[in-house]
Amino acid sequence: MNTVNTPQTQKVIGRYFGKRPWFKSGYDVKGALTAREAIDAARLNWDVELAPLHADYAGGSVGVVGHRAVIRGDTRGVLGIVGDKYKPLQNRDAFTFMDAIIGTKDAVYTAGGAMGGGRRVWLLARLPGDIRVAGTDVVEPYILLSNSHDGSSTLQISMATIRVVCANTLTQVLQMPGRIARLRHVGEIGLKIQAVRDVLGMAINWRSQFETQTSFLVSRQFTEQRLAQFITNIGMGVDVQADESVQERQRQRVEDIRVLAIQGRGNAEAGIKGTWWAALNGVTEYVDYHRSRGRGDNAEDSRIRSTVFGSGAAIKQRALTAALQFAGN
Repeated sequence: MNTVNTPQTQKVIGRYFGKRPWFKSGYDVKGALTAREAIDAARLNWDVELAPLHADYAGGSVGVVGHRAVIRGDTRGVLGIVGDKYKPLQNRDAFTFMDAIIGTKDAVYTAGGAMGGGRRVWLLARLPGDIRVAGTDVVEPYILLSNSHDGSSTLQISMATIRVVCANTLTQVLQMPGRIARLRHVGEIGLKIQAVRDVLGMAINWRSQFETQTSFLVSRQFTEQRLAQFITNIGMGVDVQADESVQERQRQRVEDIRVLAIQGRGNAEAGIKGTWWAALNGVTEYVDYHRSRGRGDNAEDSRIRSTVFGSGAAIKQRALTAALQFAGN
C-alpha cells in the first residue's frame, strides 16, 4: 500500500515536488507575445473538422443521422462524436482574444498543450505579482484557458493558483453569464474588447477574494477532531457501509491527508502550522500527488485531467469551501 512520504524525502509516487501537475503533458511557451506564437510553441497549430458517421453491418453500411465525428486535421484521429448542430471552435479562435490582455502586460503566456490526443487543449497565462500567505508562503496566480474537441465542454476560462513550495494547484472556472467563460460552439465568436475587460475585471476580483480567503484561513487553527470532521465533510472520509477492504483503503487515505495537513510540504512552517490553510493544502497535496491514478501510457493525461479539470479539481474546490466554513465556526 502506498503511504505518504514525509517532507524529508520530497518524493511522492515516483515524482518530485516542483513538477507542476500540467506541465508534464504540455510545452513551455514563455516568450510568446501572441496566441499564435503560443499555439505554435505548444504544438496546437492544427485544426479540427467534422465528418459523417457510418455504421457498418454485414453486407453494407448506413449513415448515422444526427451525429458527426470530430477529426483532428493533422493526425486524422477521431477526437469525439457530436451532434449535427455542433460547430468546432478552432484553437486559434479559442485563444486569440487573450492577446489583448498579453499586449497590455497584464499577463504573459507560460505553457500550453493538449490531452487525450487533442480532446482537450489548454493555454496558461501568468498574472503579475504573487500572493503571499503569512508573508512567506508564495502562491502564483494564473489564467487558464481550456477547450474540448470531443463535445465534453465549451471554452472555459479559469483562475488557477500554484503554491510554489509544493506546486499544489487550485482551479476555479470563472462564471460570466452571457460573456465568454463558457462559450457555446456556435461558429465565429467575435470576441470584443469589453469581453476582455470582463476577464481582467473578474481576475482582479477573484485574486482579491482569494487573498482574503487565504488570510482568513491562515489566521485560524484546527484541532485534530475538527480536521477529521473536515476530511469527512469533503467526501474523503470512511464509508461505514463499504466493505472492510474498501474501508481500510479509506482509513489510509484519511491518515495520509491528516499527515499532510500537519507536516506536508510547507505546512510545518511558522505561521502556517496547524492552520486551516495547512489543512486545505494537505488535501490539495494529496489529490495532486498521492491519489490513485490510471497506469500505462495514459496515466499522466488521466492525472492532469483529474487534478486540473476533473474529479480531483472538484475535491479541492470542496476542500476550499469547507475549510472556510470550518475556520469560521
